[in-house]
Amino acid sequence: EGSSTASGGFYLSMFGPPEEQAMLARALLRAPGQRLSIYPVGQASARKLERVTVAAGGKREEVELVEVVGLGFTPDYRWLRADGSLFATVSAWFSVVPEGAEDAVKVLLERQNRHSAARLAAIADRVARRAPEGGVTAIRGAALFDAERARILPGTTILITGDRIARGGPDGSTPIPAGAEVIDARGRTALT
Repeated sequence: EGSSTASGGFYLSMFGPPEEQAMLARALLRAPGQRLSIYPVGQASARKLERVTVAAGGKREEVELVEVVGLGFTPDYRWLRADGSLFATVSAWFSVVPEGAEDAVKVLLERQNRHSAARLAAIADRVARRAPEGGVTAIRGAALFDAERARILPGTTILITGDRIARGGPDGSTPIPAGAEVIDARGRTALT
């Protein structure tokens, strides 16, 4: 749902065929900055990750992995031929490859997963908050989700020592050690 008066983008249907994703990847790779508006709403970008030579139908073929970001929570990956046409889309649960290239799925998926894991590790390194060795972090004012009882406990203080939750309890009744880093979590939810 949505509309736009802008020009120079790409209309992406919901649940389109794999070739539509390859068309998007090609358009993104040709676009300035490898970025385009997506219609009816959004923006996507792409980058080439690596080339791999695979066997397909008795021939060897070089294919390239393209990562498309901006369509969901995680990137979409497409394997393109040298001419930009779709060679494969692979995942742990569903893959599309040319007849005779079925044995390539394992290799392509391993390469794709390696890039995905490296991307997640880089994000974790960038956003992770690490307490000093032996330091204490106190999260105060959290709405703590108690998974065992399926309820939310508002106004909770959580004490973390190193990378372990040391204890938690209602705000005001859980003493915060001197020198602890205090994070105000009012309006947020913590999961345990």
